[in-house]
Amino acid sequence: MTTAEPTVCRHCGEPTRGGEYAPGHDSKHRGELYQAVLACEITEDQARADLPTVALADQLSNDLARTRGR
Repeated sequence: MTTAEPTVCRHCGEPTRGGEYAPGHDSKHRGELYQAVLACEITEDQARADLPTVALADQLSNDLARTRGR
């Protein structure tokens, strides 16, 4: 019998029930990356690379595009 590896939230490091994030923390993580891009602390590409799914990365890009008026 194998034991599943415990998973931790990519945002806060707390244990999860098997997902990438604790409830609501995917949005918090995306929001922090969004703010970091706007503050020129990281590039959009760096922020996208930090997100675990294409869907989250695309949401981030869409948020940034709306802010930039594109």
